[in-house]
Amino acid sequence: ISTLLSRMNYQIPQIKESRRLIFSIIFMALPGLPYTIKNFSLAILNIPFSIYFTVGLVCNFLLALPFIGLGYALLKDKSFVLLFIAILAVGYVLAFQLKRKFTDEA
Repeated sequence: ISTLLSRMNYQIPQIKESRRLIFSIIFMALPGLPYTIKNFSLAILNIPFSIYFTVGLVCNFLLALPFIGLGYALLKDKSFVLLFIAILAVGYVLAFQLKRKFTDEA
């Protein structure tokens, strides 16, 4: 890939070592891109395997939890649905506050 990009006068961006972890977390946590593209992109950007694997595992697990929990709640007890909606709302509020904190510092 890097050879092909160099022929087309493009270059793979280099990520500072101090920013690899936070970049990987943000990149993996944001929905939108297919997982194949996310995983392949992190590998091309020379993210170390320990960061790549750990962040990917945690982010994919956390993104799957609402679907697992809501599936269980719908089958077993309808009151669990309200609990999961409350947890999602708290998660969104926390994510919004973290985003505001990190964008203000930049």
